[in-house]
Amino acid sequence: STNHGARRARQFAICLAVFRVCPRRSSDFLRMSATLLYNTFLDGSSVALTESSENSMLPAENVLNRQAGKVWETGTSTAAETLVMDLGSVQNATYFGFVHPDWTGYTSVEIEWNSTDSWGAPAGSSTITDANSTNVTIALIVANYRYFRFKFTKPSAATQSRVGWIFLGSAGFIVDSPDDGGFTESLNDNSSTHRTPDSSFSDQRAQYKTLQVEYSGIAEYNKTFLETHFAAVGTHTPFVFQPEQGVTGADSYYFVKFEDAPTFKNAGCSGGGLIWDTSIKLIEEPNP
Repeated sequence: STNHGARRARQFAICLAVFRVCPRRSSDFLRMSATLLYNTFLDGSSVALTESSENSMLPAENVLNRQAGKVWETGTSTAAETLVMDLGSVQNATYFGFVHPDWTGYTSVEIEWNSTDSWGAPAGSSTITDANSTNVTIALIVANYRYFRFKFTKPSAATQSRVGWIFLGSAGFIVDSPDDGGFTESLNDNSSTHRTPDSSFSDQRAQYKTLQVEYSGIAEYNKTFLETHFAAVGTHTPFVFQPEQGVTGADSYYFVKFEDAPTFKNAGCSGGGLIWDTSIKLIEEPNP
């Protein structure tokens, strides 16, 4: 409307007028980024999977599904398992990751890439180590190829591994740091206990984490990025989130959903542009 346009014009004019007293923060040049992984090349209709083994009730195709109950469960014929992913065309992937339960005892976990479905001497590979304390493991890669092979060695052939949603693609970023002390992680337990004078009965349920990230003064492009991302996933579709790159205590990856939509409050301007205060609330997805 005309009033809305005039109001935005006045806000922009104010930012220009106060540029000298509202300079870009020196910390803007030191800000780290939050990482969001959502769009994956495995969503394409031309993707083909070839697994080394599977439980027919829990097939490899389940790695394309983000729902917690959808998993690929391996068979028991071999300890060395592989999953070849044919993307149908060359794609430039910079992140690979997978959702999983506890992987203690697994070795030789790798992602490989090649121009053909031949793995004697692949064009490149990356060894994956799980230093994460959550149920998702992420590796940074540089691979502009059509074929990718996920491989790992189980503790024994009899072990039936479960792998949830697999991510292969690139990342989006909130190019800003949370406030000091602005990232909090809470552990929640939906279990309940009923007591009588003589006994107690407990209904044990899975625990899960909730995350809250507070930002003061994020730039307009970060606000637009968050709004666009929420429009795509809502509160119903999970994605991978890393609160802050390279900062101990905030650099783990989490498989989460939004608890509700981010809200924004105008906080003035910086460097001639509007800035915003916001809070992000997320709920961790359960183990597959």
